[in-house]
Amino acid sequence: MYVVGGYEQNYAAMATTFRIPASSFEDGLSTEVVGSMNEARGDIHAVIVDDLAYITGGYTHDDGEGGFCVPHSSTERYNVKKDMWKTIDDLENGRADKALVSLNGHIYALGGETKEKSLCTGDVSEYTMALNDVEILEDAHMDSSKWEVVSDTPARVFRFTGAAHPPTNSIFTFGGQNFYSDTCECFATSDSVTKYVEIAHESSSAPATMKDVTTFAIGMAFAAMINVV
Repeated sequence: MYVVGGYEQNYAAMATTFRIPASSFEDGLSTEVVGSMNEARGDIHAVIVDDLAYITGGYTHDDGEGGFCVPHSSTERYNVKKDMWKTIDDLENGRADKALVSLNGHIYALGGETKEKSLCTGDVSEYTMALNDVEILEDAHMDSSKWEVVSDTPARVFRFTGAAHPPTNSIFTFGGQNFYSDTCECFATSDSVTKYVEIAHESSSAPATMKDVTTFAIGMAFAAMINVV
């Protein structure tokens, strides 16, 4: 098991990768530091495609704009056997606190959070903006693979999670937070579950997405966990 990035107690973003050997589970967990990411980042998720792990987007305290104002668009791929991170293609839209899901060898980045740079001070919650687009990285193991925006989500949310269901070519997302509300002085939570169905473009074999909506719960993450068997 691996724990990647996240924030220190003073909210400084980390690039550190920790490995937790499965052999230590019964006798009390032990950790070791392995290869670091190329960029420090928190508010991230991780996915595995075959034997490679992927991280993309996220925020850092050191973005040149006051901190936590400009989300990363970069994507990094981790080779477990070589203990090596490699930067690959950038997202079209930088984002943090998104759902990152692998399905049929492709990686999807759904929704998430960004900010209006000109208004961001690093700590003003009103200027957080939730995104509603879906990007796909096809054939993720190929260095020539590019991110592409393929669809929109029914609602703008961030700090949520997603899960793939390959038998139905579907991705389910759960809950999240909406825009800042002056009424509650908070980011109200969503109870929706959204289903995305991967279909083929008429003109190519590239996947697109369709969507329908029902209702349920919420999930959040700041560091990413990678479970490698």
